[in-house]
Amino acid sequence: MRPVPAAARRRPLTRRGVAVVATGLVGVVLLAGCGRDAGPGSGAPSSPSGDPGRTSRATQLLDRFAAAQKGSDPLALAIPPGELVSQDGTWEDAVGDNDKRASLSGHLVAIAPLPTSSDKGVVVDGTGRRVPTSLMSATDTLAEMTRVRTDCNGCTDLEVTSARLTTMQVSTSSGTATVPAWRFALKGTAVGLLRVALPDSALVEPPEETSPQPGDGPRVDSWSPGPDVRTIRLHFVGAPDATGPCGADYRAEQWSSGTAVVVTVVQVPRTPPPTDVACPAIGALRTVDVALDDPVASRTVLDLAGGAIVPRTRGQVDGIPVR
Repeated sequence: MRPVPAAARRRPLTRRGVAVVATGLVGVVLLAGCGRDAGPGSGAPSSPSGDPGRTSRATQLLDRFAAAQKGSDPLALAIPPGELVSQDGTWEDAVGDNDKRASLSGHLVAIAPLPTSSDKGVVVDGTGRRVPTSLMSATDTLAEMTRVRTDCNGCTDLEVTSARLTTMQVSTSSGTATVPAWRFALKGTAVGLLRVALPDSALVEPPEETSPQPGDGPRVDSWSPGPDVRTIRLHFVGAPDATGPCGADYRAEQWSSGTAVVVTVVQVPRTPPPTDVACPAIGALRTVDVALDDPVASRTVLDLAGGAIVPRTRGQVDGIPVR
């Protein structure tokens, strides 16, 4: 990521919206709801007029992200929290239920000495650039993994027997990065837990997530490059791209600064038909393109409906975007 410019030098806030352009018709989650029978066809989505409430919240989100970057190294990575830890291997049937609950709730304890220091490391960011970085020790990294211990319904702590320095891949808004990580070996299982070994100064803490507000559309799961350098394609789960009352049209809006782009997906209203009908409780993978004033480059993409970092997709499997 490039150095953070001072707030006074940040580019003016901008917003633009465009109509839905593509869909994937794969059902993936339950969506409750019903519609009205409009018959075949649906009206074309219209360009947005803008919503002052969304604009105000997008401005606040951009400001919070800029403030977080000021406390980090100039080339710090913005990594979604869920990407900081990963599992190496598959839990065995005999221990899987307990160990899965323990690993997800911070119930880990070292039963042997772990490395208390480490050398410098190198991050290969999403653009292929190699960036030297300092590293956390295995002891400090494990402390981060156990800092928040939540209820695990009576699980037994996972016992950490050793740690070795390796690498892991994480999704960022600039693509997939390869970062130094500690792999923790666990007693009684071949599964290992990996955690990014970067210190706080090498990470941009994402803005505190918020609840979606009325008028916000579905959360954006990931993004991929669009048909040109100033367009990105947003991936989300919504109603199917179908005519009639159970389908939906979407458009996207964006607000940008020199360090981040905030995006949101908004459902385009259709003309209400006269009668109610029941719609299947399934969702579909959808995409919508949004035009930016400038290429996204190394800026971080944030989702207005919650404030989360939106990672760039790693690729596709059977036509479905994957992270």
